[in-house]
Order: sequence, then C-alpha cells, then structure tokens
Amino acid sequence: MSININNLSFTYDKGLVFEKKALRNVSFTANPGEIIGIIGQTGSGKSTLIQHCNGLISPTEPNQVMVDDLDLYHMKKTISIIRKKVGLVFQYPEAQLFEETVEKDVAFGLKHEKLSPEESKKRVETALSIVGLAYESYRDKSPLLLSGGEKRRIALAGIIVMNPQYLILDEPTAGLDPFAKKSLLEEIKRINRLQNVTIIMVSHDMDEIADLADRIYVMDKGAVVLHGTPAEVFSQYDQLEALGLSLPETSRLLHYLSKTWKGIDISVIDPLLGADIIFKYMQEQGKWN
Repeated sequence: MSININNLSFTYDKGLVFEKKALRNVSFTANPGEIIGIIGQTGSGKSTLIQHCNGLISPTEPNQVMVDDLDLYHMKKTISIIRKKVGLVFQYPEAQLFEETVEKDVAFGLKHEKLSPEESKKRVETALSIVGLAYESYRDKSPLLLSGGEKRRIALAGIIVMNPQYLILDEPTAGLDPFAKKSLLEEIKRINRLQNVTIIMVSHDMDEIADLADRIYVMDKGAVVLHGTPAEVFSQYDQLEALGLSLPETSRLLHYLSKTWKGIDISVIDPLLGADIIFKYMQEQGKWN
C-alpha cells in the first residue's frame, strides 16, 4: 500500500491569459513507513504536488494519483475516504486553531465519526500523547494562548486524531525557535516510528531533510530533477547550487574540502556524516594534526 503518482501534469488557469504549468510529468512514490523529503525553490511545484496527494487538487486523467490502489480521478464524490487516509498539515497550521479549548480543537475532526464521548476523549488523549503533550495538562487550555511550538503540536494532533496512514507536512518547523524546532522534529520521527505513519515533508531546511528523510525528491519548474537517498542527492553539489538550493552543513564542509585539497578522494565519504568523522578522515589523510 502506498501513494503512487504517475506522469502527473497540472496547469493552473488552463486556457486563460494567466495559464501556468505547475507540474510536468511528475512521478512520485511514498511507501509504507517511509519519510519522504521534497525540496525545491518557491514555485517549483511542491505545494501543487502534495495537494494532489489528498485530493485537494483533483487529477485530470485516470491512473495518475493512486492512494492504496484507489484512483483519485474516480473518487471526486467520495474524496473524504482519501482525506481520512492522508492528513495534510499546511505551513503555519496554528492559524487554523479556533476552538476555546485544546480538547475541543483536537476533537473537531471527530464530529462526524459517530464516536461516543469516551471514545472521542481517548482519541484526543492519544493524539496529544503522540505529539508529546499531556492530556490533563492541556485539555482545558486555550490553544490561542500557547507558545508557537505548542500550537504547532496541537494543530498536528488535530490531524493525528483521525488516524491517518499518511501525513503530509508543509514546512512544519517554519518560524519556530531552535528548541521548538528540534522538539517538533523529534516528535515527527516518533510518529513515524511508533505509529508507522508514512510522512511526506516539504522543507527549505536542508539539514532537517537530511536528518529525517529516507528518500528525497528535488523539484524545479514543475518537474522532478533529482531523486535518491539523502547521501545521493546531497552529493550533487553543483546541480543543487545551480538550482539555488543550499546544502546541509556537513555537505557544505565536504564540498569546501573537495575544492581545497584536490588530492583527497572525498567520494568515499558519506556527505551526511558528522563533521567529527570528516575531520578524522582528513587527519588520516595527513591534512590535520
């Protein structure tokens, strides 16, 4: 069971003066339990791609967007089935918090699930626990009065409470301070590991993508231009630079070393290893004492 996108193209305002080609023959797969990273400059097609994954944008042809073998082209009238499977958390989701208490906000999506009050309470309690918040400590608090990191977790819990199989996160750490950012990333890893939720994450932060992702898709002008493991993608220094994308810190260090010492074979080093391991290798090559 997986999300499969096959040769997907999409044009906004097709046939009109402001027509814009957003996706060009994009193929994409997210397998069970994976964390997939999607990177690219603003306007590269990332948001349009992820909105196809849960039916916010409908494919224009059959067999282009498949979720667990369900063709979204044929499910326009029953798209709620897909949205229960695929949870999408937009950038700055805390702007969508509106209920007077945390419990009511997290439980909002359960209103049409025909659950008993006890079942609903248990689902909310579990969702808050998954994002690292204690139910008894937060249930009666106003979500609007919490910190930025806490609001982000509440918004995430509001999606998790629906028990999605896939979780799509659009810039999940944008605007957070370093502590809140690190904490949220740990929770994302935990959701993936403990709940076996497949995660698709869009981010401009190369270090967090390198740390979390099993595979990465690089987009440019509506097309996938690179795809592979973090080590494979971030070893393509020149291509990423040409696309206006930065590198993780250790990859930047390795790139610098490759230009500084021409006689050193850095191809044997994983570009995502810690700096201490890279320094040790350079010591062994006689470049540092």
